[in-house]
Amino acid sequence: MAGQLNRHAHAIQANRDMMRTIRGLLTGSSAILATTLFLLGFFTFSAVNEQSLRDDAISDAKVLARLTFSGMYQIMRTGWSRDQLDDFIESVRHSADGFPTQIQVYRGDLVSAVYGPMDQQDPDREILQALGNGQAVEEQSEDSVRYVLPLIATEACLTCHANARRGNVLGAISVTQSIGELLEDHRQRFTIAGLPAIPVTAIAALLMVWYIARRLSSSIDNLSGEIESIHRVSDLKHLARTPPRLAFAEFEPIGQQISALTERLRNIAVDRDMLEFEIRLLEKFIITSEVVRDWREYVARLLEEINSVLPTYALFSIFKTGAQTYEVEVFWLRSPNGSLKETFERALRRSLLQATIDHASSDCNIRHNIVDPSQSLHDGSVEPELQTKSLVINVPKIGGIVGIGLQPDPAEDPARLLVIDSVLSTLLNVVGSVKAIHHYTSELEYFATRDPLTKLYNQRVFWELLDNEIARSARHDHSFVLLLVDIDNFKSINDSHGHAFGDSFLQRIATAIRESVRPDDMVARYGGDEFIALLPSASIREGSRVSERILEAVARLQLTAPDSSVIHASLSIGLAAFPTHGTERKDLFLLADNMLYRAKSEGRNCLRCPSPDDLAAAFREAGERTLQLFSAIDDRSFVPYFQPIVDVASGTVIAYEVLSRWPSGDGPGRSAEDFVPLAERMGVMHKIDLMVLRVALDQIVTSGFTGSVFVNSSPRALILDEFIPEVRRIVSDSGIHPSRVVFEITERETIRHPGVLDHFIARLTNEGFRLAIDDFGSGFSSFHYLKRFPFDFLKIEGDFVMNMLESERDLAMVRSIAALARELGIRCLAEHVESAEILEALRSLGVELAQGYHLGAPAPGLRQA
Repeated sequence: MAGQLNRHAHAIQANRDMMRTIRGLLTGSSAILATTLFLLGFFTFSAVNEQSLRDDAISDAKVLARLTFSGMYQIMRTGWSRDQLDDFIESVRHSADGFPTQIQVYRGDLVSAVYGPMDQQDPDREILQALGNGQAVEEQSEDSVRYVLPLIATEACLTCHANARRGNVLGAISVTQSIGELLEDHRQRFTIAGLPAIPVTAIAALLMVWYIARRLSSSIDNLSGEIESIHRVSDLKHLARTPPRLAFAEFEPIGQQISALTERLRNIAVDRDMLEFEIRLLEKFIITSEVVRDWREYVARLLEEINSVLPTYALFSIFKTGAQTYEVEVFWLRSPNGSLKETFERALRRSLLQATIDHASSDCNIRHNIVDPSQSLHDGSVEPELQTKSLVINVPKIGGIVGIGLQPDPAEDPARLLVIDSVLSTLLNVVGSVKAIHHYTSELEYFATRDPLTKLYNQRVFWELLDNEIARSARHDHSFVLLLVDIDNFKSINDSHGHAFGDSFLQRIATAIRESVRPDDMVARYGGDEFIALLPSASIREGSRVSERILEAVARLQLTAPDSSVIHASLSIGLAAFPTHGTERKDLFLLADNMLYRAKSEGRNCLRCPSPDDLAAAFREAGERTLQLFSAIDDRSFVPYFQPIVDVASGTVIAYEVLSRWPSGDGPGRSAEDFVPLAERMGVMHKIDLMVLRVALDQIVTSGFTGSVFVNSSPRALILDEFIPEVRRIVSDSGIHPSRVVFEITERETIRHPGVLDHFIARLTNEGFRLAIDDFGSGFSSFHYLKRFPFDFLKIEGDFVMNMLESERDLAMVRSIAALARELGIRCLAEHVESAEILEALRSLGVELAQGYHLGAPAPGLRQA
């Protein structure tokens, strides 16, 4: 209340100040106007009167000149003599003595030639002008007027002036009148006569100012009161219908225009409260990373947030899940009773699903979600058909959403309900996006750890599980068994009956293995036709029993091929046990792989466990490989191979990935898989990385290639303080700018050292190097790493790319990862591009970069640019 009184007092004071300003303006303007008019009138009338006096003086001079000529003419007609004429002229000259008039007679050359010159003043310019052209001359100066009359010869004149012809100028008469004193006297009398008009004019101006100010003040107060009474859009109604009363009739069109403007404002204006309400409502639509967890939980929280600005008891969304199938998610703020649910569903089906979507025969599943089950919602205050604010579209938006609706409180301000109408399309996109993000991220996370075909763990995850199991078993002094399983003759089956049957065959085998192991055992698809099983807390005997169950389950399988033939399956299994056969994952795997090979060589369809001789042979081979590795490092035998990375749109090579190779005779050399595990265990992998990096950069410089260089680094190198300084020196020595060097980070290799990884990436970025996340989607933490670190490139896991043309799931994974990279502003790179068809599919998905054997196999050295 005090605030309103203060605003009112300020408004009154402002009006008074404005009127004081207007009065001052009117008074000053009126004074200036009155003074100007008075002076203008005074000087105008004075000038007119003076000009009249001058005109009268000219007229008198003309009369005197003609009278003088008439007198001379009469004398000459009577037979005048020279003396008589001289006396006449002299009398004329002195006739105006005592008067402000001078009369002069001038004899022309024709007359002087006959009668001789006469005593006269030297003719001036005006006299000569009159004598020359025979025209009368009028001249006015400040205090005198002058008239010169030329004397023109007529027929009567020719009798005496035989040397003249008719029309010749015989002489001139000049009459000058002095009017200076007359004008001064006139001015004094005119000024004295005009003095009384000054106060009269001033009084009239003040009265006019008072009258106008009074009328204007009344109008301004009236208009100010009208404006002061407006606090919201609805208050404009009175001013729009009743034009304000203004001071003068001439101002009525302005009042009518103010009313018309007010009416237009009513149609387009929005209350500040309404704007704030809409802003608060839109703020609730912000999507955060929390939606990855549970999109329904997000929408439930969204309904609570909407209620903080607009009482709403329900929110529903309609999703198209098939050609004729729909799913409705209803979110209740509080728990509704059964009858309310039924009423709402009937209204929803009748008003929206059938009338709007026009699918009366469509299958529709309605699911109810309750935000706060502890509170009840009574159906007496709910009228679903009357209160529903909804938006339904024909073409599904993102997430398959085709409709959205709110059930606001019926007592709410209708204007606020209009705001709901305006944000329904935004709300529809938000809910659809939330569901789509949840769906895509759930699929991405699931298939980052699973084989899309068999739904078993993939190879990447299995290595992490194996590492964890080794650490756990060592800590608790437990044993476990590793089984490596291979399908016998699968290539022949796949080639004979097609890939579709081969995929079905793999799925049946995977199911049989999964059902044969214990509930806590972990099974993964290692690749192609190979599976691997991890049996925690199992002895060799227990592992053998599980293997026998697997062999028996697969033997019972009978699969009907497309040609109606019945296909039987068999497996070969190799076994390795921790810690009996080894304590490192690679040792265990190599031993199991060796046993699998021996099982196949011994007739297939059997299990092979390692004997003491098998162990001795395996360790002997490992020792030989270790000696060979150290010798190769000493001899600097490792060389870089370069695989091109191509711009998908243009086909140009924009980068090379550097791969380490160990030459072997005249062949292509050993790949990284053949020596990296051993070098990692021996702690010398960083030496190989630095050796290969130096040679690679020298070759890049020599070749003249100006693109980027992708480098793989050993995860063990991250804990070495001298690694990055040495990298800096190598890059500096080569002359290549650090921004051209891209370090590939594979999250599955560094997940056990998050703190070390933070430090490593910070040092790399500070040095100006760029980063790529490798094998994206292959591990548990891909999204976490993508959010946490400033990656410049995202490399899609090659397994997804290779199978994208045969697997809808792999295609969906590639599409989703590419879209995610675009949204984050990261360049997307697809690995393992093995055909033109895959490249074209990647181009259609908007993947920017690609590498693979179709685009170029790894090769030693670069050709000069």
